[in-house]
Parts: sequence; structure tokens; C-alpha cells
Amino acid sequence: MTPTQTAAASTAQSEEEVATQQAYLILARRLRALNQPICGLWPVSENMGLEDVARHLGTALASLGSRVGLVAPREHWRDDLPQTQLFISAIGDALDSLTPVWAQSLGTTIEQTLALVRDRYACILLDLSGLDLAGAREVALVPGVGIVLFVAEGQIGEFALAKIRRRFPADRLIGAVLVNGKSGRSSKVA
Repeated sequence: MTPTQTAAASTAQSEEEVATQQAYLILARRLRALNQPICGLWPVSENMGLEDVARHLGTALASLGSRVGLVAPREHWRDDLPQTQLFISAIGDALDSLTPVWAQSLGTTIEQTLALVRDRYACILLDLSGLDLAGAREVALVPGVGIVLFVAEGQIGEFALAKIRRRFPADRLIGAVLVNGKSGRSSKVA
């Protein structure tokens, strides 16, 4: 690759990174405006991981002055320790990763986690990747939790998405976000 090609590729990557950051800032501002401090982030497509999406959104919220807790997906939860423990590690200045200990159910685990950290964070994001629809609905029934659906571009049609949306309590469903599969950039909030 020539120096000119390298510079062009770097500029294109940099422009995409800036566009991604801007998209997450827009989403973060919208979530803040809704005054919904606890958000479950659920990927509708099974093969869509949320690791980067949740981290980008948490970083954007933190950049707006919020202290953010990001609850790890179920696959990272511990089940070998007392239920009153919670593992907290810093991701950034105002962004922490929260890894709970499994309780009797998803709902109970989330409720216990929120009880431990609700006063510590202005916003708590729950990474619900890996959960099926029933699991995501169980989390949606936890008091105070709102759900944001994440849909990978081209993975699901409008009719199927409407059917999924009807399965959640209307007062708990915040909306749906269309995510570009390659960059993880959110491009539309419905």
C-alpha cells in the first residue's frame, strides 16, 4: 500500500469513527431527554453482539456528564459467590462495568444489582445480548427498566419487528435502534 493509499484509508476510518461517535451522542441525548435512567439494551437478531454498542452508548452518556454503569451480559455473570456481591471495574472516567452474581432468576438478579448501584449511577445500561425474547421480557418487568431494541440493518423486517415490539409492555419499550452491522453505528431511532 502506498503512503497515499494508507492516508486515504486512515481518513476514511477516522471519518467513520467520528460518524459513529456522533450517532451514539445523538442516541445518548435522546435517552437522557426521556429521563429513563435504567435501559435494557436487547439485540433482536441472535447473532448480533452488543459489546461495542453498549460500550459506545455508555461512553457517549459519560461524555455528557453522566456517571454510567454498564451491566455485563448474562454469560459473564458469576454463580459461585454470595448473591450480595457485585464486581465493579472502571472502563473510563465515568463508565464502570458491573458484573452481578446470578440469583434465582434474571429478574431477581437485575433487581438485586439495581438495589446495590441505583444511587451510584445517573444511568445504568443492561446488556441483554444472549437472552431470548422471554428473558428480555422478564427483565422488562423489573420496576424502572426500559427496553431499547437494537436491530441490525437488513436482519429483520418491519412486520417482524412490530410483532416483537407488541410482546413488551408498552410503558417499558423505549424504542428501536437500527444499527449498521459493519461499524456498529446506530443510524435511526424509531
